[in-house]
Amino acid sequence: MKYLKYSISFFFTVIVLFLPLLVLAQATITEPCTVLPVGIQQSVCQVVVDLGVLLWYVGISLAVVVVIWAGIKYMTAGADETKVTNAKKILLYGLIGAAIVIAAHFILELLTTTLEHYGA
Repeated sequence: MKYLKYSISFFFTVIVLFLPLLVLAQATITEPCTVLPVGIQQSVCQVVVDLGVLLWYVGISLAVVVVIWAGIKYMTAGADETKVTNAKKILLYGLIGAAIVIAAHFILELLTTTLEHYGA
């Protein structure tokens, strides 16, 4: 019964985290820096966008490496309960980190699309 409660709350958390993705499914995403005047503002905006894309790829790559590392630690733990617990914690933290990176990306995309739509 305890696992059912946690699985239901996890399901609703995933739905809430991915609602921006469903909202953005109908939106046409354009380059966010094109609404700014040409000059220093547009180049600074482009640097920020490029840095965000780089952080997105680094965060997702790091989350994948952590999950794989946790899986290897779990498989090699054997019957040692402390190693199994440690591997489960690493896996949980890796998945939480991946969820944070994905949620941050979708929130920023939603804000960018909203600002472009209203001409801010």
